[in-house]
Amino acid sequence: MDWGSAINLDGKTVTVWMFSTTGATVIANGGTIDAVRTGAYQATTFRGNFTLKINREETNNYLGAQYGANTYENDFKLVCHTGNWTTYGISNQVGDLFLGETTIQNIGSGWLMVATNPSSNATFKNDVTFHNAHNYEGRIQVGVYGGKIQCEKRVFIKDETVSWGSYITITEGRFDDEVNIDAKVGVIGIGSQNTTTFKKNINITNRNGCVVEFGSHSGQVVFEKGSSFAISSSVPMTRGQLKFQRCTFEGDASTTTTPLLLQVDNVPFSSSPTTYIILGDQITFQRPVKIRADYIY
Repeated sequence: MDWGSAINLDGKTVTVWMFSTTGATVIANGGTIDAVRTGAYQATTFRGNFTLKINREETNNYLGAQYGANTYENDFKLVCHTGNWTTYGISNQVGDLFLGETTIQNIGSGWLMVATNPSSNATFKNDVTFHNAHNYEGRIQVGVYGGKIQCEKRVFIKDETVSWGSYITITEGRFDDEVNIDAKVGVIGIGSQNTTTFKKNINITNRNGCVVEFGSHSGQVVFEKGSSFAISSSVPMTRGQLKFQRCTFEGDASTTTTPLLLQVDNVPFSSSPTTYIILGDQITFQRPVKIRADYIY
């Protein structure tokens, strides 16, 4: 598809080897493009709920990429099989605009990347989910090589893999609403370059000992005064780590202020102590804080 062209999927699934579009319009209305890979993929408007499947049957090791400047006017779901080691990128050169609910799902064990260029600032106007869904291992990297994201509604970070080699990383972002983290093992890392800002709560469900870390390398993380932490009451965290480095917790230093609660156990103390809170360098608390874990470093 080239400049000015249009296609109406009319809610149907279209299966192709390569999906390529530049300056076109895709009227999806619930339709699906099922492709082995993408070619040029840029400056295109998608209308109606749209699903894009890439390499679903794991038949290819070169998947192409989405260059960016695309607008998704309604709900969008990307389902990509990254094989055992290959990569696929979205918002590779410049940022995309996502107006509806968005799901970025990796069903392979390779690398699914979002916003991979200093000029790429992907903007999510509605809820967005980053989901590792392989049955063993998977990797999602958001904001690598200088890219960043802006999330105006809720964010869901979900990792269902069972390998300690799995991770979901967001190097730089602005989060205006709640961030929900649900993971088994591996690493969830946010804020390793420039400045990342959280405005509201971070809700964590740590199912089997994953590491959740904020701030690393050269990144700075700011938790504004409306931001706090909550560990799932239905899934007590009895294993795992909550790590902070180069973090500022903004707020009122008054003793009457409700303390920030960094608590990683929901039982009085774990029967076998394996929960950790790790405070690295350059931590600033501008409000009262209560810290509780089996081990505090």
